[in-house]
Amino acid sequence: MTTIRLRRGTTAQWQAANPVLLQGEPGVDTTTGALRIGNGTSRWLNLPQYLDAETVLALGSTTEIVRVEDVTSPTFTLTPATATYFSLNLTADVSLVADGFVEGQSVTVELVQDAVGGREVVLPTTWVGAAAVVLTTTADTLERLVVWRAAGRMNVQQASGGPFALPAG
Repeated sequence: MTTIRLRRGTTAQWQAANPVLLQGEPGVDTTTGALRIGNGTSRWLNLPQYLDAETVLALGSTTEIVRVEDVTSPTFTLTPATATYFSLNLTADVSLVADGFVEGQSVTVELVQDAVGGREVVLPTTWVGAAAVVLTTTADTLERLVVWRAAGRMNVQQASGGPFALPAG
């Protein structure tokens, strides 16, 4: 039987090398069990990481996998200590704030817009890699962002192909 071995290393080894993984190339952090998949351009620390729920719980984390919030206030704080995936139902304009991120941590943010649309989501100008400082949502769609900390900075990337239409009903 053939054995397939994925590219792997400890957290310290990945941070020291911080390589660019090829498009679709998986890499495993043997310290945390995190998986990252290359896109051919981003360095290891800039790629989102994936942990299964059992690993998150085994690490003693109280982190939720998905946190759904109705956003009615002018600011919303993203913190990886709360969730790794935020689904924000927008009923008001909102400014996103990051709190408690350490190097290599990331969260996915899903911005869900109702039939009204037109909500503004403001990304701080101190974040690097933002495609736009202000995103204006489209009615009945969602937009996915990945937010992570690397090289001492907050980064954000929009999912290609978005915004995505929501199913009717």
